[in-house]
This record gives sequence, C-alpha cells and structure tokens, in this order.
Amino acid sequence: MGATVIANLKAYLSDAQLRVWIHEFVEGMRDYKESDTSIILCPPVTHLLLFREQLDENDLSFISLGAQDISVHEQGAYTGEITGAMIQEAADYVLLGHSERRKFFGETQEAVQKKIDIAQHYGLLPIVLMEKPEKYEGTIFAVGYEPSNAIGSGQPEPPLDAYTKMKTMIKHYPETLTIYGGSVDEENSKAYLTHFNGVLVGTASEDPQEFLAVIKASL
Repeated sequence: MGATVIANLKAYLSDAQLRVWIHEFVEGMRDYKESDTSIILCPPVTHLLLFREQLDENDLSFISLGAQDISVHEQGAYTGEITGAMIQEAADYVLLGHSERRKFFGETQEAVQKKIDIAQHYGLLPIVLMEKPEKYEGTIFAVGYEPSNAIGSGQPEPPLDAYTKMKTMIKHYPETLTIYGGSVDEENSKAYLTHFNGVLVGTASEDPQEFLAVIKASL
C-alpha cells in the first residue's frame, strides 16, 4: 500500500482562488502516472462538486475528495449546518476532530463520536484527528496525530517523536491507517511517511504547486 496524501484547504481561499487552485492542480497532474499513492483533496464544502467535476473531466477520477467537517445533526431545521446528505454526493471522506474545530468551536470527544456515527450512516469514511489517545466506536478509515502547536506554525514535531506518540493512540485502532498533520511540506513529508501511512497537508496546500511537490516527494 502506498502513502496517503491529504490536502486540507481550510478556509484560506475565495471562490475565484479555489477555481484557479483546481485548474493549476489539474494541469500539474497531467504528467502524473497513477500509482499506489492515495490523494485526497478537502476543499470547502461549497466547492466539492466543482472539484469533483474538474477531476472527472480530466481523467483524474482516481483522486478522492473529503469534507472538512460534518454536522452532528441529521437533515432538518439546523440553519447553517452541513449535513451528511449534502456531502455524500461528492465526497468519500470526512475530516473529524481537527484541532481547530476543538480550539475555536469547542468540539468535544462526544461530538466527534456523533459525527463518526453520522458519517458512517452516509457512507463517508472518517479521518479522525487527535493530539492524545481517544477511543471511538465504529469504522474509522484513518487516525491522525495532530500536535496543536505544530498547526500552521511552521514548526513540525520531529517525525520519530510524533511516531512515538502515535503508537500510544493506535492501540485502539490496530488495523487503521496512521496520518501525521502539523506543518507538513515538501521538505519533511518523506520523513513522516517513513513512520506514518500518510500526511495531512494544511498551510502548504494553499498553493497547488506546493501540494503537488508534496505528492511527488511521497512517491
């Protein structure tokens, strides 16, 4: 099995910038020979369908899409929420428990479990991010170790230190893929992939050329 490389575009870009992003990404992938590396793009939910259309039209349907979050609620009178039903048409994966969700929105372990349950109901594969060991029920595609002080700081945790901490987390998930997230870029991605099954790229994915460089470095 090859590496898994995930782009988390967060809320960095405007509509116009996201359209440029996917265009440049598609152009950059033209010479890419499909390999066992798994690529997952997580744009804002407003652009999931656009990304899916662009990938499919350019023979890049092997690239998967993920949502950056999902509501704890089912369909209904929940103004502003993004439900599983809205996501499932375009995405296969969903990021859950990101440190920014926990820090800025007070997301709890209980809320993450609810989101896992809802994701499974809609056929979405959860990528659950955490900084310390947490036990969740249900099928989880990947567990990500995400040191909060490395997020967007440009100061990633040393790969071996990160792996040592990840080993305490995967006791609950022996068959699950492991992901590292926290200031991943072209220069350090290969070192993390020595110890982890994949990487989550945040700030460096804002520039499609930088993200393409991470993909190439992972091959």
